[in-house]
Amino acid sequence: MGRQPDLTEAIWVDLRRFLGTTEEEFNDKYLEIRRRLIRIFQWRGATDPEVLADETIFRVAQKCGPKVGSYVGDPLLEFCGFARNVFRESLRKRPRPLPPPQEPIDQERQEEVQKKEAMDECLEQCMGEKLAPEKKQLVLDYYRGETASKIRNRRQLARELGKSTNALRIEVHRIRTALQSCVFNCVRNRGFA
Repeated sequence: MGRQPDLTEAIWVDLRRFLGTTEEEFNDKYLEIRRRLIRIFQWRGATDPEVLADETIFRVAQKCGPKVGSYVGDPLLEFCGFARNVFRESLRKRPRPLPPPQEPIDQERQEEVQKKEAMDECLEQCMGEKLAPEKKQLVLDYYRGETASKIRNRRQLARELGKSTNALRIEVHRIRTALQSCVFNCVRNRGFA
């Protein structure tokens, strides 16, 4: 939306006639429309509402000649229609914001990430080595879900296995204790305490 050429006298006359005002009333009507357009663009979050308002007025002024005398209704609506398109165009031309710079990971944070990755790998390894497939599936099913769905899943799992929920909890606790020991040994062997 670069600088537009000045409007010719004929276009200004057409705009004044389009607004249905006398020469004396034209300035007030023009300024009121410009103020309203600026407010519209500000409300929409435009970066330069004054420029967009001027662009809108320029476009309406260029196109209003054939409509003089035949336009029915408030001319402000015509300006609002053009303003919508001008705003959309300004969004397409606006440069995309750069992504925020990534903060360098400090040494402590990097060690935490590495330890977490080592624990995940060790858990997978221990589950594969220490658990029979049905026990591994039992642990995965037991911890599946969130809040209420986790509770429903555990009740359903206990019913399927023909156990009480307490008996299921004790069995999973024993499996988890054995896994914890294996995981901690594995992590320690990888150099993490």
